[in-house]
Amino acid sequence: MSQISISINGRKYQADEGETVLQVAQREDIYIPALCYHCDLLPHESCRLCMVEIEGEGKLKASCTLKAFDGLRVLTDSELVNRVLAVNLELLFAQHEGKCEACARKDSCKLRQAVIKFSNKEKFVADKYSDRKKDKLKYQFGPSIMFDPAKCINCENCATMCAKQTKGGFIRPRESKYNFEVSPSLANDHDCIYCGQCIVHCPTGALSEVEDYPEVQKLLKDSTKKVVFQFAPAIRSSIGELFGLPPGEIATGKIFSSLKRIGAYKVFDTSFGADVTIMEESEELINKIVSGENEVMFSSCCPAWVKYLEFYEKGFVKYLTSVRSPHIILGGLIKTHWAKHNNINPKDIVVVSIMPCTAKKFEAKRRELRVNGFNPVDIVITNREFAKLLKEANINLADVEPSESNDDIMGSFTGAGEIFGASGGVLEAAIRTAYFKTTGKSLEHFEFKAIHELNGIKELELKVNNQKLRFAAVSGIENVKIVLDKLKSDPTYYSCVEVMACPGGCVAGGGQPLPIDDEIRKMRSKGLYKADRENRYRESHANPDVVELYKGFFESDRMRHRICHTKFAAKNKGVIKRIK
Repeated sequence: MSQISISINGRKYQADEGETVLQVAQREDIYIPALCYHCDLLPHESCRLCMVEIEGEGKLKASCTLKAFDGLRVLTDSELVNRVLAVNLELLFAQHEGKCEACARKDSCKLRQAVIKFSNKEKFVADKYSDRKKDKLKYQFGPSIMFDPAKCINCENCATMCAKQTKGGFIRPRESKYNFEVSPSLANDHDCIYCGQCIVHCPTGALSEVEDYPEVQKLLKDSTKKVVFQFAPAIRSSIGELFGLPPGEIATGKIFSSLKRIGAYKVFDTSFGADVTIMEESEELINKIVSGENEVMFSSCCPAWVKYLEFYEKGFVKYLTSVRSPHIILGGLIKTHWAKHNNINPKDIVVVSIMPCTAKKFEAKRRELRVNGFNPVDIVITNREFAKLLKEANINLADVEPSESNDDIMGSFTGAGEIFGASGGVLEAAIRTAYFKTTGKSLEHFEFKAIHELNGIKELELKVNNQKLRFAAVSGIENVKIVLDKLKSDPTYYSCVEVMACPGGCVAGGGQPLPIDDEIRKMRSKGLYKADRENRYRESHANPDVVELYKGFFESDRMRHRICHTKFAAKNKGVIKRIK
């Protein structure tokens, strides 16, 4: 790709042909406020804050769409730019409730960041115009997502992303006689899948998760309850960002230590549950292939993907594996196997899952997942909520000394379990164990670089016992639609498809630290693959605690099925609440 030279604020920079001025500026760490820009979406010039002046012409252009060309000279900090920016900020605040200190997104709100950066350059009045949205009711989508129209600036990022993640969009722009606003669809054929990508792409605090961490704080003070935490594989490579550590830095030991400091009775790594998931899923895949059932098998670890099938593509539900997701399996084991081993009444146990995902809040409440009348998981908090839990306890994770995982039963985990957080990780882990089970030997190379790349659809062909099998790892529902269209004409095209609703997988889930872009997705995923390489065990079937589990507690097929398997079925539209 040929390079060109452009000037920004009098300094020359190299740019690739086709790049925009905003992309060059971001790479060179030159601040241009860009509320509505996101690498996942086409630039649409909605916020009008990324304006730059073309030197010598006195014209303003939106830097998110202005293509760099050789000899282009722009100013990001001129008098004209600052004057227009002040006006545009005032207009945006006319659509935005300015209660920043009380907002859950205050530390990652792009609008607030623009105000802070700009306040020493030009006077503007945040409340110059009356807030026309101040009396708007909030919406709650199921148990997972909050939408506060009073904080919405109508950039439409959420609506654009939601259209990719659903069919036609659950969140959508609506125009009335006097107003233009974004709101959820009340139509029965549009529903939220709780993926939280609307939160990821919202530049303000208009969209956020339903916060359950205050309930966890109360339970930690309740002496009658034993609060048991588990944390997902994707948490270890991202939680550090909320404490000043770089994306991808593995913080597993720090997580164990931090949770013990806030009063956790016991801490488990959900990677153990991932290892059990692989044991069951690989067995189901092998039985399917051996029996001659050549139709595709879908992974079911991602509850947003499952919800998409159950609501939008009901005909494909039958292809989902019956295996439960890792944190649900582990929650079930904690309230049965572990409780019995430690002589604890399951009624006294509260299982809290720390997840990268807002849809897990919905999954934990599914009645069909109950074991012996109990929900396997009582409360789900996102990674962002976990950070708040620590910060409000005056714990800085970056300064915490790491500790080893617990030495109780179910305390060990493999690298195969740890890579569940990256798109392709579930598939790779499953292939490692399925290959061993069918051939009696381990793969010569554990890693499949083709499915480590940050692509929405990744394919892999493998020959096992002279049988050619085709696999795929898909992330982002927009890409899922492509794969489903292919399978509608030939349901045998793939042997197994791993699906994660969020682009890039759980490392970029709706509950993860913000911002999220492709570079951050790559760094978080690389961290997980590094953890896998450094793990003593890299195959789920090699986990010694898993081996003991299957020799003992899971000798009963009835108990194993009760803990590990479920049934999925078509679902109607979820609940939308209106809240004052």
